[in-house]
Amino acid sequence: MYVPYKESFYYNSVNMKFIAHLNRGYKFFRKVKYMEYEKNNGKLSAGFFANLRKTLLSMPKQQKQVCEFILANYQEVAFMTVKVLAERAGVSSATVIRTANKLGYDSFIEFQQQIHQIMISTNTSVWWKIEKSLSVDKSEKGVLERVAEENIRAIRESISQLNIDTFNRSIGLLSSARDIYVLGLRTSSAPAVAFYSLTHQLLPNVKMPASIGSENIYEYLIDMRHEDVLLAISLGGPHYAVRTQDAVEYVHSRGVPVILITDDLTNRSVPYAAEVICITPTSDHYSFIPALTILDGMLVEIGKKKKDQVLERLHSLEQLLIKQKINN
Repeated sequence: MYVPYKESFYYNSVNMKFIAHLNRGYKFFRKVKYMEYEKNNGKLSAGFFANLRKTLLSMPKQQKQVCEFILANYQEVAFMTVKVLAERAGVSSATVIRTANKLGYDSFIEFQQQIHQIMISTNTSVWWKIEKSLSVDKSEKGVLERVAEENIRAIRESISQLNIDTFNRSIGLLSSARDIYVLGLRTSSAPAVAFYSLTHQLLPNVKMPASIGSENIYEYLIDMRHEDVLLAISLGGPHYAVRTQDAVEYVHSRGVPVILITDDLTNRSVPYAAEVICITPTSDHYSFIPALTILDGMLVEIGKKKKDQVLERLHSLEQLLIKQKINN
């Protein structure tokens, strides 16, 4: 593993200038058309990181350090020189260049350009977005309108980039599962709870492993079988909820299919999922609305596929709630 700085990256004045440069560069690349990404339905990102993970297994120690650093910090690497990357990863400049060659690139510049293309359709961290949204002048009008417009943009791009076959296969897994397990922690807990609450009214076989705390999830997961399915929601990278990622790996090891909803294909849970739905993140504030929109679509499709069962359960539940004088 690479040796991290002893001092925080963000409190170094020189690096603060670098962060400002990174922000400017990111804004520029967000404006570039991402036709190649749309054409390949995310294969560009998936292939890049899959190749990185696979190749590093056979690399010498120092080249592995470079790859591990890139996987953890690719958005910074996109604007680093060879010398800076070498210093941050704790290796020589020659090692960085050899690593790029080993990964199949003629030069470090060519390797870096690949990361630039990927950044067009990937996101910054949740905390960066929250900080950015809070920096808006409070006296400025139209904040609500801007937030709504950005959410709409992210929803439209998520749908336009969605591989409909992936979505349909996900619906098939959910509809045919013995039990559906819904998992989402930290910044992903809200869409997970919303989906669980609505789906549980339609179907009796929906469970939420983290309903009484994330430390209890394995008490649920240990009972999962291959005919079940885990719907994992893992948003807000690069600082994803580690317990969600660990749970996905555990469930995968038991032969249980996983449907992953994420906002970045660098998420380490991606290789363990049977189906991956990668949404487009909002650019200037954190929002789970795009993910919730996909989940709403799933809910409707499941309801259509199990119409008779769903209607019977809803009518029975309605009568019971009326009898017990409980409102929805």
